[in-house]
Order: sequence, then structure tokens, then C-alpha cells
Amino acid sequence: MAVFWPAYLPQVPQLAGYQAQVGMSVMTSETDRGPPKRRSLTDFTPHPTTFQMVMTQHQWNSLIGWFRYSLANGALSFFLTDPLDGLLHTFCFVDGPSGTPDDDPTVVKVTLNVIRMD
Repeated sequence: MAVFWPAYLPQVPQLAGYQAQVGMSVMTSETDRGPPKRRSLTDFTPHPTTFQMVMTQHQWNSLIGWFRYSLANGALSFFLTDPLDGLLHTFCFVDGPSGTPDDDPTVVKVTLNVIRMD
């Protein structure tokens, strides 16, 4: 079942605080002689990504509900637009969303640790 990022939440993460890492899917094995042998395990390589969004308190509460019920506490993946290329990609959560109150008590700075799956 395809789960999309909810329309009632910000649609594109902020570029400030965005971190993407190119994942590796390499297996290294020792040999009797010479350097270790390295091979690719698969064509699929996950990309660990961290990004931030600014939400209202109401949006934060909605995000938590969506995470718990629509994503089965993070077990399911979802589609979201990546701010670097503007394209829709598949993501899954590494950790649950974390929120930090802003100076304005109605605003929450949200950090999402996810893996881009494609």
C-alpha cells in the first residue's frame, strides 16, 4: 500500500539542516593472500537523510498521529518530495520524528531521520 506524505503538513523539507549521505552496499571479505575482496551486494543502495521542517503545534500533533497509524509506528515507507531534486522519492523512518519548541510556542522545529529508498 502506497502511503503519501499528508497534504496538511509542509510539503517540502527545508534546505537548511538538510543532510544526505550516499549509502554503500558493499561486502568485504578477507582473502588468504593479498588485500580484502570487495563486491557489490545489490543495485539498491539506501541513502540516509536528515531534514527539518517548521510546523505549527497542530501540524506536529497530526504528524505524530500519521506516523503512529498510517505508517504503523514507522514500519511502512512513504512518498515525499526531496528538496534537492524536487522529485518524489520513497522514504522510511530510521527514528521517530523529533520536535523542538521554537521561541514562538505555537511553532515546532521538526527533525526527521529517514532513509531514501530509491
